[in-house]
Amino acid sequence: MATDNLQTKSFAHHYEQLELHDRANWELARANYRRLVHLWHPDRFAQRPRERAHAQQQFINLTKSYNVLRNFYRKNKRLPFETASATINGESESSMNNTFDEQGLDNTPPPEVDAGILARDPADREKKISPKSMQKLGWLMAGGAIIFGTILLFLVIDKRANQATAQQGREVVKEAPNSEFLPSASELRRAQTRGAFVKPTR
Repeated sequence: MATDNLQTKSFAHHYEQLELHDRANWELARANYRRLVHLWHPDRFAQRPRERAHAQQQFINLTKSYNVLRNFYRKNKRLPFETASATINGESESSMNNTFDEQGLDNTPPPEVDAGILARDPADREKKISPKSMQKLGWLMAGGAIIFGTILLFLVIDKRANQATAQQGREVVKEAPNSEFLPSASELRRAQTRGAFVKPTR
């Protein structure tokens, strides 16, 4: 009796790991496993080492739980908490026909934990660049060079235009007659020297 309770708790843990309810069938278990493995695949966290370690552990736990439930299903033609009547009535019959042959062997390829995925470090991974990506990179660099050259050309033209306009303005000012409203150069000099000796009042 104690062994049955222990097994029930163990299966409950595997159900919880794969997010299954008590009446879940084999099809749902497989679907949940695929979804969760995709969600927790370590390669999705390649740039974040701490999260990658957690995802790697989740990936291993999911695969262990799936293998335990799969082994139970192979022996009993149902999941641990799935009722035998549901299996007989055909709830799981379609999944049995799809995944088992006449001898009761599972036709689906078993999910394996790829040791290479879990062991390799993203920094050590060789990145092979395909010719298409090299071609795209070349086009991007050429486009960037054209844009940069165009901006530089506009800046040079604008600077020259501003210099020409400033030179024209200086020539116009030189040729313009003195205005009676503007102070002469000597008046300006006198005003500046007077301000040097006068203390500002507070």
